Amino acid sequence: MIIDGHQHVLHDPETQLSLAAEAELDKVVLFPTIVHPERAKTREEFINEMGTLNKILSGQINPVEARIKSITELVERIQMNPKIYLGFGSCPYGLNIEQTGEWIEQRIIKNNLQGIGEIVLGSGHVSAIENIFLYLHEQQHLLPLWIHTFNPLGIADIQQIIDLAIKYSRVNVILGHSGGSHWMETLEMVKSEQNIYMDISASFSVLPIQFISAAIPERCVFSSDTPYGNPYLGRQQIEYIIKDVHIRNNVLGLNTARLLNI
Repeated sequence: MIIDGHQHVLHDPETQLSLAAEAELDKVVLFPTIVHPERAKTREEFINEMGTLNKILSGQINPVEARIKSITELVERIQMNPKIYLGFGSCPYGLNIEQTGEWIEQRIIKNNLQGIGEIVLGSGHVSAIENIFLYLHEQQHLLPLWIHTFNPLGIADIQQIIDLAIKYSRVNVILGHSGGSHWMETLEMVKSEQNIYMDISASFSVLPIQFISAAIPERCVFSSDTPYGNPYLGRQQIEYIIKDVHIRNNVLGLNTARLLNI
């Protein structure tokens, strides 16, 4: 089974289906999105879209209404093709525990979504997501938590995320993009933590894919991060780099299938 563990909802549904068919994906895990860089036709339009994204990544904006709209768009897209699509829903951080629980129950669970994410933080703000961990841990909801760990986060931020995952060990955590340029330190910190997975999208070198898949073959997961990556190219890269067939099959889909119970 080939599962793309992380795509953002594209503006054009036919393009999203076409990409899945081209890569011969069995399942796609869709994430809501507030920005659509794939719509840009000019450099100026792309810069404007990415400007909004950068404000989200840096923590300058955390738009609740936009998140609600994006989850609605996500659910509608899943309903169009439920055999191939499943989804993760976003959750605002910085809410109190009651507000966090209400959001998760109303926006994630009632919409039959399989996880929470993408959680995008500015550096120095990791403590703001603790109530999400706490609620999932106490309620024992089997909802993985997908957290962006590339720029603008530094190694100290990633260490804090890992500390929360260790503290709230009932929560399965997916470290999106494997810590970026800090992938080696991140890998060393999570090798023995069975509830922490590493997503290998946005790898800037073949080496993270090679060494992460070898070190944690049952907790390394493939995704394309479409539209920022391409599922066909991502799959081809993994099939070229990972020579062990068992490990390759785990990374390309079986790990995600087990994690999401599909």
